[in-house]
Amino acid sequence: MDVFPRRVRTADRSSEPDVAPIPEKRSAVRTLQASSTASTEADPTPSSPGPSPQPYPLCTGEREPEVRLIILSPHPDDAALSCGGEMLKARPGHVLVVNVFTRTAAWRFPDAAQHIEQIQAIRHKEESLMTRLTGARIHALDLPEALLRGHSQDEAFTAEAGPAESGIADSVMAAVSNLARQHAQARWRLPLGVGNHIDHRIVRDSALTGLRNAGVDERRVSFYEDLPYAALLSEVPDFSRFFSMRTLEENGCPINKFRKSELLRLYWSQLSWNQIVGVRDYAGRVGRVITAERCWHFAKA
Repeated sequence: MDVFPRRVRTADRSSEPDVAPIPEKRSAVRTLQASSTASTEADPTPSSPGPSPQPYPLCTGEREPEVRLIILSPHPDDAALSCGGEMLKARPGHVLVVNVFTRTAAWRFPDAAQHIEQIQAIRHKEESLMTRLTGARIHALDLPEALLRGHSQDEAFTAEAGPAESGIADSVMAAVSNLARQHAQARWRLPLGVGNHIDHRIVRDSALTGLRNAGVDERRVSFYEDLPYAALLSEVPDFSRFFSMRTLEENGCPINKFRKSELLRLYWSQLSWNQIVGVRDYAGRVGRVITAERCWHFAKA
């Protein structure tokens, strides 16, 4: 997920659920940071040595867990938006989130932050909290998003990749190939490209090339529905013909929609409560009887 409307909603919220608005997460972030700081600065005593550091969030044991699922996230929050329910169900350390465009300028409060560095620092904190809740690992490519490559907010959803972005695509392709060789048994989850955002398309197409170059079987590759864009579509969208040359087949993952909603509240700099509710309701629509996240894989030729 990248760019949302920049106006803060001021309409009557009487019809919304009785849940604290997202900006209140600021206090939660400060509380968590203060608690963490206090625990690390306290002098340990022989009677209470304190917990030993762990290699990954919420992870125990000496051996690093094997990465089983690699999710390519164009921007910080895309993985949680589209695959957060599955991430919450996974064992700590089994999911690796690759954040591609971590140099960002996207922000839903037009006057709250005046410096890109401030926005990036806050988004980094949001993503760090996500790892604490899900146990996922993070790998950042530190590439600039569309807004920092000269595209306007509207152009990001219509522009085609130009010569200036060939280097970006090459970097993504090389990084994906290297990770595929390091984690030969991992499954891959790529953005489908719903919404047509240029960053999502670059990640999808470059990653597919990189995976082919690394010899990854296409049966280990699937595509997630880009949220919240998919949630804006009517009824239950059928993406089986999303690609003109290949047919896709659907696979659903049952999730706890309320736990996922709480996870998404971490991203208060990006998401309004109405957007989170939209994602939650979409999980009920596509799951029909249950709530689910859908992904799509290539049908057998």
